[in-house]
Amino acid sequence: MMGIGLLQAKWIYEGHRLKQEEINLQLKTITPEIAKELKNRQLLLNTLLLKAEEPIPTDSIDLVIDSMMRAQNLSEEYYYAIFQNKKDGIFKSSTEKFESELKSSEFKTCISCIVTFNFVQEKIDIDTITEEGLKAVNHQVRPAMTTIRSLEQTLKIDGKSQDDILWFALHVPNQFILAIRAIFSQLVLTILLMGLLMGLFIYTLRALAKQKKLSQVKDDFFNNMTHEFKTPLSSIRLASAVLKKQNVEESKKEIYLNLIENESKKLEGQVDKILELSLIESNEMTLEKENIDIHFLIEEVIDRLKIIIEQKEAIITLSLEVEDFSIKGDTTHLSNCIYNLIENALKYSGDFPKITIATFSENGNKLISVKDEGEGIPKEFQREIFDRFFRAQKNDQYKGKGFGIGLSYVKAIVEAHKGKIILNDSYKNGCEFVIAF
Repeated sequence: MMGIGLLQAKWIYEGHRLKQEEINLQLKTITPEIAKELKNRQLLLNTLLLKAEEPIPTDSIDLVIDSMMRAQNLSEEYYYAIFQNKKDGIFKSSTEKFESELKSSEFKTCISCIVTFNFVQEKIDIDTITEEGLKAVNHQVRPAMTTIRSLEQTLKIDGKSQDDILWFALHVPNQFILAIRAIFSQLVLTILLMGLLMGLFIYTLRALAKQKKLSQVKDDFFNNMTHEFKTPLSSIRLASAVLKKQNVEESKKEIYLNLIENESKKLEGQVDKILELSLIESNEMTLEKENIDIHFLIEEVIDRLKIIIEQKEAIITLSLEVEDFSIKGDTTHLSNCIYNLIENALKYSGDFPKITIATFSENGNKLISVKDEGEGIPKEFQREIFDRFFRAQKNDQYKGKGFGIGLSYVKAIVEAHKGKIILNDSYKNGCEFVIAF
């Protein structure tokens, strides 16, 4: 991509350089043509007025030069001068600036070297001619041939010195801009194509990075799923093998049966998570909405997690401040959302977790907050925490602790209820999730 960019830059540079050379050639070509035209018109007036050194008016010079420059598409600002190099010599110019630039210009022609032969069709009495007759004479006097002698020939034939020679010069101070304008369309097209190529290149890189990430996420998901399913299945198989023995005590039978039941529920819960997320993403999930008391739902979820809370020796603090926190929603899915948030807090807060569940009102919204005092989520993972299958871990930090679908499920359900969930990145003592309805 860098090579293409450098190649395009070189093309632009070469195009600009060639255009400048073309403009230089145009100026070198047109300068003697303008000088000839001015010489012809001056001789025409001289012939009519019988005054050998009468100069033409400045306005007429401007008109002649401007029309000839525009005919060559050289519309950029330019300056001209008719001058002699000798001290106190003639210097008539369209500007008071650039005298040295005009005298040393590479676009310069010797007016004194121009030889023009004119022929009059019939003899005219200039002394008696009227103004109307002068216009008619204009058609009877015509230049027949114009040529430019070399400077050496002019000096030799006319017996003039270098200082007496009359010159015509052009100066275009903005040739660079003139060349840029001439290739402007190609320049814009090149920039657009480069922008398009750069955009496609970036898009391709991002697509490849995303594909690689999805592949890694998929591998992690299957590895985690294998672990999540293997552990309860191993426990069920072990308990079943023990129960097959005939000499098992009744008290132990109950323990093993409870183990089988609990592990089966765990498996069922994991399968339900995957199926529910699949339904959400395929837009096939239907919500059975009814009036729900969120505070009652929170207390019910805590009761469902009672065994885990006791095993972890966790401290759950409730701060339910909203007086009437009732919304219309799906009881099962909203219960699962709160369950996922509290379960994650228990799972990732280390030993003896401390969890605070609060409800409060802010800016007309009713909010649920679930926060812990664990290690929190590293800054680099916070933007992707709600992505499907994403797990904020380094190496195998949380291996065997879920599929990475819990928070994506929670986000989907909350948004299906016209709510919003965020990770409070200003909370520094652990991790806080806030749901707003």
